[in-house]
Amino acid sequence: MQREVQQELYRELHRTWPLAMEPQLAAQVPEPAPPLPPKRPADLAVSAPAEKHARASQPDAKIRTAALAPDREFNKRIQGELQRVLPSPEAVPEALACAERLAVIARYRPVPRRTANTPCTAVDLVQLDRVLMPDGRIVTLTPAPTLQCGMAEALGEWIRGEVGPAAAELGAPLVAITDNDSYDCRPRNNVKGAKLSEHGKGNAIDLTAVKLGNGRVLNLTDKRVAKPFRERMRAAACSRFSTVLGPGDPYHAEHIHLDLAERTNGYKICQWDVLEPGRAVAEVPLPPHRPATITQNEQKPRSRRF
Repeated sequence: MQREVQQELYRELHRTWPLAMEPQLAAQVPEPAPPLPPKRPADLAVSAPAEKHARASQPDAKIRTAALAPDREFNKRIQGELQRVLPSPEAVPEALACAERLAVIARYRPVPRRTANTPCTAVDLVQLDRVLMPDGRIVTLTPAPTLQCGMAEALGEWIRGEVGPAAAELGAPLVAITDNDSYDCRPRNNVKGAKLSEHGKGNAIDLTAVKLGNGRVLNLTDKRVAKPFRERMRAAACSRFSTVLGPGDPYHAEHIHLDLAERTNGYKICQWDVLEPGRAVAEVPLPPHRPATITQNEQKPRSRRF
């Protein structure tokens, strides 16, 4: 029963299951058998000798079983891939609900869970390609981040509800979120011996810039970008995500980190300093002109030393 539930979840909700398979498996999906010809009319039935000859020409049961063996082996491999892709049976109901919600606001592809030969455990992963805005426009994510479904849903809602409207006030619609970093099996801040990063669970993303329809690219940590826009991004991010890190944190000075880490009593971390626009560096004054008269010592030739 467990296997049937998992298959149904994957086939009915994701509806793109070959994309999650390894390329060589997807390429081996057998084509459907051609339809059988209509039954022969009774008046043209073969005679007894001809019928006997026809039966003799048919392969016996052992040969037919051997001919079907490759299909069974292929199906076995398919089942193995499905087990890698799908969450545990206990997580099926929530995965089902999340997949339905995410399909309404975004376009995504399921990703095999990452558990083998790694300290990271990431299930219910998706690759988030595009977010569908309320007005029908599309916002792409480049590169497409790999995230847990819940994190992908939160990111999509944030883009739809906050980033898009704020970008529109700058004179052009939002078209892309660029320079993303998502699933990565590593310790926090890449410090050896530190706790597992939320990136290793598919529960975090690092964002650098947004792109507008007029071609303008806005770095979220650039002091030259309009301060009201950056302040609005900070407020919206800190209200939706449990961890927000940016300028002011030594490891996130050039990008914004967002995650949904679970903490006691719902404690949140919001450390993103919206910096003031930088002042122009004053020109360094040139040294004063050398006096016209020079001392007698300076006129004497100096010997070279090696």
